[in-house]
Amino acid sequence: MSIAPPFILIIGKPWTYNGFSTNWDKFKKALEKDGSIQPGRTLKSLRHTVATILAEMGKDSGTVQLVLGHATERWRSTAPAR
Repeated sequence: MSIAPPFILIIGKPWTYNGFSTNWDKFKKALEKDGSIQPGRTLKSLRHTVATILAEMGKDSGTVQLVLGHATERWRSTAPAR
């Protein structure tokens, strides 16, 4: 993928809600155009996709929890079918 993530552009500066939202939208549209993600994805759905992929790779639940920043295994009940 040749698209630079939006967070690379402002290293060291805090995000504002509007700044993050604008950059995420541009980045998401570029990923959709590139075919890297399906249209309509949200950050939350991408997090759950990561959890599903890690589980399918055989990663233990502790690793998945660590990656997602969860204290519980709640992700198991909400992970979308791929």
